Order: sequence, then C-alpha cells, then structure tokens
Amino acid sequence: MDILGAIEHRVRLYSALAAGTAAHAGTQLYRAVNGQQHPLQWPAGQEWSVSMMKTLFTVGSYNHWRNFIKLGMVSYPVPELEITRVPSSTFSTPGFRNSWWVSLKPAKQPQNPKASLVLMYLHGGAFMAGHPLMYKPAYRLWLQQLAAQGIHMRILAVGYPLAPEHPFPAALHAVAEVYSWLVGQLGGSEHLILGERASAVECCCRRDKTT
Repeated sequence: MDILGAIEHRVRLYSALAAGTAAHAGTQLYRAVNGQQHPLQWPAGQEWSVSMMKTLFTVGSYNHWRNFIKLGMVSYPVPELEITRVPSSTFSTPGFRNSWWVSLKPAKQPQNPKASLVLMYLHGGAFMAGHPLMYKPAYRLWLQQLAAQGIHMRILAVGYPLAPEHPFPAALHAVAEVYSWLVGQLGGSEHLILGERASAVECCCRRDKTT
C-alpha cells in the first residue's frame, strides 16, 4: 500500500470509529432519558468496545481487531470474578494461548448449591482474533443469574490457536484436546459446551458421541 493509500485507509478507519462512537453516545442518551438498560446489563464501556470491535473488523485489519480487544475489552475490570490461569503448556496442540477458569468470588457463590456446572466457553473472533477474557461482564451476568437460582458454575474460557499463524483446523484440534482434558478432570461429560464458534462445538459433540 502506497503512502496515499495508507492515509486514505486511516481516514476511513478513524471516520468509522468516530461515527460508531457518536451512534453509541446517542443510544446511551436515549436509554438514559427512557430509563432503559442494555438487554444483557452490559456497562456502557463494554457495549462501546463491542461496537468498535465490529467496526475494526469491517474497516481495519485483524491486527487492529486483536489489539483493540486486548486493550479495550480484556483489561475491563470486573471485581466480582475470580480468575485463574490455565497455562498454555497444559496442552500439546501448537499455538495454544493461556486459558482461564472464571467463577464468582466465594462470598458471591451459593452456599449450598443444588447443582454444579462447568461451562466450556469458546470465544468469538472468526478464529483469528478474540481473547478468552473478552466477555467478562457477560460471564459475570451468567454466573450471577445461576447463583440466584442456587446453581454453582465455573467457566473454562479456552485460549485456542488463532489464524493465520495457526491455520484451520488447528483451532478445532485444540478445542477437542481441551474437551478431552476437561472430561478427564471432571470424570464425565456432564458439563456444558457453549461458544460462538459453532464448528468447534460440533467437533466436540461428534467426538463425544464416538467415545
């Protein structure tokens, strides 16, 4: 890309980000006037981050997308959560990033839970961006809603390999490895699998039916 092309691309990118920010501000003002909240109770900052991420994916590059997620979403503080690292070295598939156990802090958990669940979460990002901790406010909401019903849940947020450094089907192989590891850790396959990567979920489901 020549200098003029690079300048033109940056102008388009920054213009799109500015337009998205203005639209977000208008939405927040409308909700404030009408006493409304985000349907998932997301904080305004988290909602803005998701909106900007979509813009970067459309107008920018995957590296713009990755950097924004890391700086704008993963760093978002959610003090109600207890987060524990699962080192990438736990798994053998090349390209693994750290995975994370996420749960409510002990004081926020049900004291005598009527059920205990594990949610294996596969973050979005088209297999080339995203981070296991990019949806911490959503994790908090799910955990709190279940805790209110007397259900204890932990989330395993998986740091599967990303393309183009690790092309398809590296992520599917990685997710299948985590699934097998998790089944071994729990002594069964009663846990839940949920994620935005439908093909990875299908991979695990097919594997479970054949074992």
